[in-house]
Amino acid sequence: MYRLLLFLILLFIIGGCIDQPASERIANIPPQTFVWLMPDDTLRTTTSRQHVHWWGDDPDGFVVGYEWSFNETDWNWTERNDSVFLLSLQQDDTTYSFYVRAVDNEGARDPNPASLSIPIKNTPPSVEFVDGTTVPKTTFTVATFAWSGTDPDGDDTIIRFLWALNDTTEWNELSGESSMLTVRAADGLRVNDNNVFYLKAQDNAGAFSKTAIMPNDPAPDNPERPPDTTAYWFVREPVGDLLIINDYDLDDRPDTMYTAIFDTLGGGIFRDHSIWDIRRGRTEMQRGDLVPPFVNPTVVETMRLFGYVYWYSDNGPSYSVAQSAIPRYLETGGRVLMSVTFPTGVFDPREQGLVDFAPVDSIAERDIGFVRPRTRIIPTDQAEELGYPELIRDPVGFGVGGVRNLIPQTGAMPLYHVDHAENPLVAVKSPDNRMIFFGLRLHRMNGDPADPDSRRLGKLFHKIFIDEFGN
Repeated sequence: MYRLLLFLILLFIIGGCIDQPASERIANIPPQTFVWLMPDDTLRTTTSRQHVHWWGDDPDGFVVGYEWSFNETDWNWTERNDSVFLLSLQQDDTTYSFYVRAVDNEGARDPNPASLSIPIKNTPPSVEFVDGTTVPKTTFTVATFAWSGTDPDGDDTIIRFLWALNDTTEWNELSGESSMLTVRAADGLRVNDNNVFYLKAQDNAGAFSKTAIMPNDPAPDNPERPPDTTAYWFVREPVGDLLIINDYDLDDRPDTMYTAIFDTLGGGIFRDHSIWDIRRGRTEMQRGDLVPPFVNPTVVETMRLFGYVYWYSDNGPSYSVAQSAIPRYLETGGRVLMSVTFPTGVFDPREQGLVDFAPVDSIAERDIGFVRPRTRIIPTDQAEELGYPELIRDPVGFGVGGVRNLIPQTGAMPLYHVDHAENPLVAVKSPDNRMIFFGLRLHRMNGDPADPDSRRLGKLFHKIFIDEFGN
């Protein structure tokens, strides 16, 4: 009896605690969303690149992701809690509304998305020329410019660059991805005159940068000009089909001899020629004053203005320039005669890049000493059959140094030996007849002024430029 009474009491207690059927499910509570950009309640006008943060809270579950929108119609899914937005500008000032809503583990979305109003003010871009790329004070009809464009709203908001030569009433357009331009005579360079290059950037809101000017130093005729007055560089007209590259810094004046030879060569076909001094102002740390900062394309394109190049140097050739320029020039049909000597002591031509452009495989580790006055420079049997003349060293001074034995590339033709105990090879012709390389100072190999028959350098140049190069 006691047990039955206890059972009835417990049944009454349990039954009184049940308010609803056990089969009814408790309703899911949607999550809440919060967004943060800046600590201020009212956002100040800011740039178009914005880093927005958000987070969510769900009281009866957990947040699995978020949906964001700028119009509350088109929603984008993400599981991140932040993102960087580049807000495009179509005018100077624009206000964007940003919405974000959390989504919980049961798919419920925050019915009241968090939002931000973001007032955007466009910031103009800027452009400047790359350091160390100033155009030389004198060039032929080729010049290259390199620049960097930036924009606080994002560099990809720059949609175009605009450039002009000498006259800013008309601008030429380049894409916003451009960073370099090479101009030529057809682009508006003033030949045998002063020139100025102008550049500016434009962003997607239509704002322009300040105009960058090259060159931007005071003009040489008036160094006290105010900063807003531009300087200029001088553009030379290419003359003739021969370019003589002066890479020589000794005082025995080869230019006078070469001018006399080319004035009469082939009946005077090279009387009109151009000379390019690439050694002037050169130091151990920098190239010559008139060497453009970009070997490729500027030096290469300058050489391509001419069909023939005679490049002569002392024992410190501008190897880095030759290494990049000569192969590209030869690829397009150019012809090169090059005359250099080598330094004494340790010298590795591979380190200097000589084997990259000259038809030699290697060079002897040491020089032969001096080539004494009246030493014979003897053509090889193959060269003699082709009509190459014997040369004789001049009688001036004691000796000419910097001579080493050359090892030709496969297929290259040996041309000259020095009449010396070591019989070094000092001249080689490339297999395609486009380049002839001499490892000695040719202007010192023109015989005795008192013996006209020994002065055969003109015959050698005739053989090379008329017969071999096919003028």
